[in-house]
Amino acid sequence: MIVRSRFTVFGLTTAAGIWTVAVIGLALGSRNYALALALYAIALGSLWLLRYLEPVLPRENYRQLLLRMQGNGMRLDEAEAFFRRHRLALERVTIDRDKQTHTTHYTFVLRGKRRHAFVEAFDALLQRDDVQYGQLLQQEQIEVEAPAKAAEA
Repeated sequence: MIVRSRFTVFGLTTAAGIWTVAVIGLALGSRNYALALALYAIALGSLWLLRYLEPVLPRENYRQLLLRMQGNGMRLDEAEAFFRRHRLALERVTIDRDKQTHTTHYTFVLRGKRRHAFVEAFDALLQRDDVQYGQLLQQEQIEVEAPAKAAEA
């Protein structure tokens, strides 16, 4: 069974293993023992090799960044270019403008391979004068939080 959670996928290796065993079973059922043995050796070798390669291979990481900015904030193309400079992909964005407080609230869902890139981009955003509040979340858990900036007179 392949299970997809919000930002992660589980069971891919198990599902591939079940299909592999089925193919080996078909080879055995057709009395093609050399093919079955070759498939078994390839599957076993692949699983053994992936066991050692998996910790080394870069993984996709997802973070959610919440931002409150004064006024109209930033344009979407400006945000995409900003995150691209930090080697992050903008997967999804929600923009909410509050006319009473003259603020814009952003919810960015970001994807990247370098974990520290999220914090670097977050810190760079907090340096902007128009940012009032920011929060960086990791799979619904708070990773980095910044309080609201003091209003400058």
